[in-house]
Amino acid sequence: MMQCQTPPGTQLKRSEPDSFSVIWFGPISALTNDGSGTYYAGAGSNTGLGSPVGTAEGALWNFNYYINIDSSTETLSDYDITLFYDFDPTFDNGPAGLGTINITNGILFSSDPTTTLVEDSQNLMFGFLASDIPAVLTIPTYPAFDPNVAGEYNFGIQVSQFGWGIENVRMDVQVVPIPPALWLFGTGLLGMIGIARRKKTG
Repeated sequence: MMQCQTPPGTQLKRSEPDSFSVIWFGPISALTNDGSGTYYAGAGSNTGLGSPVGTAEGALWNFNYYINIDSSTETLSDYDITLFYDFDPTFDNGPAGLGTINITNGILFSSDPTTTLVEDSQNLMFGFLASDIPAVLTIPTYPAFDPNVAGEYNFGIQVSQFGWGIENVRMDVQVVPIPPALWLFGTGLLGMIGIARRKKTG
């Protein structure tokens, strides 16, 4: 399960598997989809300590993950789990161009290496995501993140065991501009409201 906080006007595109779910919290109450794997969501909030903050300072670029195994004999560290993240919004990047976080090694280095549940929150603006950390983190091929560039960002989780892939989950977050026709309709409507107000006051 993955969750992303996004800027205004975004759509989420997901691929295999069909059982993948995205759950939003905070100001987002529901996702709608087109039946073909594209989920649409409203804008995420960008606040800090109860007051609005700028895009470059806030939490618009948070992404969370939650991984759980329902087993009495296995733990998460019995699997190879990798989380993929993206810095380049100008291209629909494949796994080779994405940064990776080795979730399994993070579990093994933690205080509870036999856990069956792991969850965490990161932010694309965190500096350490742009620095290689041996055995834990590999940076994307596009090393600089700019929070003010629109485009498509790719996230994913891959689970394998003994060299065999078990599950892949992929999610794209894409900024979708307001369609021109809708913008013209909105400005025309505002113009009509302005004319009506002038007539009433005249």
